[in-house]
Amino acid sequence: MLPGTPQDLLTTIKSFKSRQTASEDKDKATKINKGVDPVELAAEWGIDKTYWMREWSTLSGGEGQRMALAIAIGIGRAEVILLDGT
Repeated sequence: MLPGTPQDLLTTIKSFKSRQTASEDKDKATKINKGVDPVELAAEWGIDKTYWMREWSTLSGGEGQRMALAIAIGIGRAEVILLDGT
């Protein structure tokens, strides 16, 4: 189980040095990373924005999975294979 909240995880990931870009690459990186906000994406999947401040242990399994997937997609590091139609 992850400690803290989903928002804590997202903030931590965004703070990693590997997520930072050099100034000359910043414009290119902004264009690539722009457009997918994990919080907005999760909201489209039925996750209320207030859930981002809840402890992981208080989320249902499906809520946690959707939030983790939204974070992965939002930071541009998700490869998703859907086996069954939703």
